[in-house]
Amino acid sequence: MTQDDPNGRDPTVFAGTAISPGVGIGPAWLVVDLLKSAPDPAAIARDQIASEWNRVLASFEQTRRELEDSALRIEEQFDAALAGIFRAHGMMLAGIVSSGEIERELESLVGAEVAARRVFRRLHERFLALKGPTLQQRADDVADLGRRVLRHPPSSGSRRSRTSASWCRW
Repeated sequence: MTQDDPNGRDPTVFAGTAISPGVGIGPAWLVVDLLKSAPDPAAIARDQIASEWNRVLASFEQTRRELEDSALRIEEQFDAALAGIFRAHGMMLAGIVSSGEIERELESLVGAEVAARRVFRRLHERFLALKGPTLQQRADDVADLGRRVLRHPPSSGSRRSRTSASWCRW
């Protein structure tokens, strides 16, 4: 047991500049699971649904491009079979967009972030509930896709500022 932690864990050391005891300046990463519950922001107005849908589409397209870039790199460095995994994830994204689930969520007057988070969380839970380990493993794929989509910041002109703090609520 250490003096710093009554549970006996070693103290965590951070690199940065000390300002005062217990306070420092330096780079930091906030690690959160973007699919977990976050407080829902205020409801959107009905006339904002189209712009929120456009934000969803932009985020999905950016994610699809990243997946294709990864597929090309994997194909070049390893083989086409491994690259196929990223392309399959791109097809999963297309299926999620075409399912209409996100649009239905937007109709309930929630923003793009909340709609996407709800849909990916629901899909994740559905796959976890399936019998068979192979199908349950797809839950991890869906969760990964959801996190990839939710990592993209809102486009300019969105309801929220592009600050890190506001984006962490995505």
